[in-house]
Amino acid sequence: MEGNNYFGVAAKNMCLVSDFVMPAKFKTPEFEKYKGNTCLKSHLIMYYRKMAAYTQNDKLLIHFFQDSFSGVSLKWYMGLERSRIHCFQDLTDAFMKQYKYNLDMAPDRRQLQSMSQKEKESFKEYTQRWRELASQVEPPLVEKELTGMFMDTLSPFFWEKMIGSVSSNFTDLVTIGQRLEQGIKNGKVTHVIESSSGARKPYGNFQKRNETNAVLEDRRSRHRPHNGDQSYVAAVAPVRVQAPRHEVANQNQIRNRVDFDPIPMTYTELYPALVHKGLITTRSMPPPRNPLPEGFRSDLYCPFHQGAAGHDLERCFPLKARVQELITSKM
Repeated sequence: MEGNNYFGVAAKNMCLVSDFVMPAKFKTPEFEKYKGNTCLKSHLIMYYRKMAAYTQNDKLLIHFFQDSFSGVSLKWYMGLERSRIHCFQDLTDAFMKQYKYNLDMAPDRRQLQSMSQKEKESFKEYTQRWRELASQVEPPLVEKELTGMFMDTLSPFFWEKMIGSVSSNFTDLVTIGQRLEQGIKNGKVTHVIESSSGARKPYGNFQKRNETNAVLEDRRSRHRPHNGDQSYVAAVAPVRVQAPRHEVANQNQIRNRVDFDPIPMTYTELYPALVHKGLITTRSMPPPRNPLPEGFRSDLYCPFHQGAAGHDLERCFPLKARVQELITSKM
């Protein structure tokens, strides 16, 4: 009503393109709105596909690109200078530069390796959550790397049961994991975990009582004196499982070393790559001594020692020794 110079500039100069002519019978598609916090590559692909019939019409592509924005991204589009946008490629370059941080913040392999199944999360729910995040990693994971990395995020129980599977297919591993979980629910597979307080409880609360504890309790009851209400003291001779002398000597020698070369990552991050390249093989641990040795952590498990309790990869001296051998041999 006030004229085309109300804002102090000609209305035609407020558009990014000049002399734009709407094609006959053109109908604007419904675009998913970009709000500035999602994958910009996916947004561009979506826009191109919906405008596939007009990819040769730069003016049309530039003009209707605004309809795919909302919020702060729309404000960014409105602030573009006409003198800097001569073709749609200029616009996409500006868009990629503005929201490149979303690519930098995309999930990476380290984030996948740090994932784990939640306490009340089913195996299928966890695999779906993990796989969805894995699909966003750039560059994409190949199938062998995908399955190996997923296996390393599993709990010691699932890792030990599934490591013998010859299948390298992710879908097959999910099926095996679901069968194990179903076996736990049906009581066909016994699996006991330790809570953060150190108390042992059945996995997923599927079993009310641990069969192993029941057997131990039955054995103890046979040795209890029945003298009325008198209290008793059970004298139990500690059973020591002595490791071979050379094993003990090697362990002591490794623990006495303090000259491990530093590595630019944690041993937990390095371990999957060593397994993938076949540079290490897992080892079995001798049964723990009774009483337990100093520093024994029943809440930690070591994949290098086939899921044995007592320590993790960051506290695994044999693993560090093997890595040192690889460093020394320049492998």
